Amino acid sequence: MVFALYLKNWVIFGSFSTSSWFGMNLASMGTAHDDFGDRERLVKDGTLSPSALVVPFSELYRYGPRITAPSTGVRALDVVSKADGSINFNNLAYVKIAQAYGKDARWIIVHRPRVYLASILTTFKNQLQPASDYGILDTNRGRIVWWNWLYDRALLVRPADEVNISLVFLAGFPLLWVASLVWLWRGYMTKGSFEVEELVVLFITITALYITAVAVFFNYTENDRLRAPIDPYYFVLAIFLGYRLARFIVGKEEPSE
Repeated sequence: MVFALYLKNWVIFGSFSTSSWFGMNLASMGTAHDDFGDRERLVKDGTLSPSALVVPFSELYRYGPRITAPSTGVRALDVVSKADGSINFNNLAYVKIAQAYGKDARWIIVHRPRVYLASILTTFKNQLQPASDYGILDTNRGRIVWWNWLYDRALLVRPADEVNISLVFLAGFPLLWVASLVWLWRGYMTKGSFEVEELVVLFITITALYITAVAVFFNYTENDRLRAPIDPYYFVLAIFLGYRLARFIVGKEEPSE
């Protein structure tokens, strides 16, 4: 199903990813953090496109007349701004813009790896922030006081380079990945197949690893929001594996079916 989404975007937008904006996300990991003077030199000699000098996700006019898109007659794809005045990122011109960003970002990642590695360190830290810290919740912060208290106290959130990270997340996420995979491997080696509950754990683990990898390696912003959908998965894994560990400690056999 995920591959079908990648394939659809490749056929329609020429972007083998889950988003036609992928190039702009990738630029935020590489090109945007390279020295501006270095980028100017690379643009002048033709190595990078002029888009490399523009902050990703900027207004269309900042990219100049070189970026155009054919009129489709579909307002959502043609207009520059939405009714509320915000940028219409559904404008088809952003497909070309994202492709240019992506090409530039891949060059930077290959030839300026330190820039990309520094971004990965930041996105890794962001992945360890409470999902409730996402900026879109600022206006409702007063309504989730208890929820923030849970993260700030019970989960031992500590500041690190102006980023709040949870020591529980830092140790807990890898522990859940490893424990799940070890349990699955032992079960498969014993029975030679997966039962239903094992398939569920396998799906949860793969989903958590996939989304974490996408957030850390390809996205500089919104990492806490990207983690929010898999927080319930981590909770389920923790409860399930804790239950299995408790049964193992007391030596109680699983009921036969």
